[in-house]
Amino acid sequence: LGTIIFRTAVIISAAVHARDRIPFPQEDPNLQFLCRGSLSDYAACQCKEDEGEVACINAQFVDTDVFINLNANYKSLKKVTFHGNNFQDLPSTSLFGAVSHSRLHTLNISANYIGLLTLSVI
Repeated sequence: LGTIIFRTAVIISAAVHARDRIPFPQEDPNLQFLCRGSLSDYAACQCKEDEGEVACINAQFVDTDVFINLNANYKSLKKVTFHGNNFQDLPSTSLFGAVSHSRLHTLNISANYIGLLTLSVI
């Protein structure tokens, strides 16, 4: 009889604790790296908005207007990496157009097939 009472108490206790648990939805850890705007269409782009970082590696971009498009969605850029794309030529003006990103400390546009003569305007 004592064993039956003990087992019943354990079952009731487990049921009470299971009911008190708050279910947390499983959140994909990659959601924190999703980009906004036109970059959201590219799996090769990862953005950390809270850290001011945007990175598009091997995304096959050819048009440097992608930098101007960043202005609409990212106001406090600190680090921008567009490595391994196909820009080839840089504009003769600022990559970001008329917008100035005063907190930007790193701009990595390496391995983009950029011509050396054009590279001198950075």
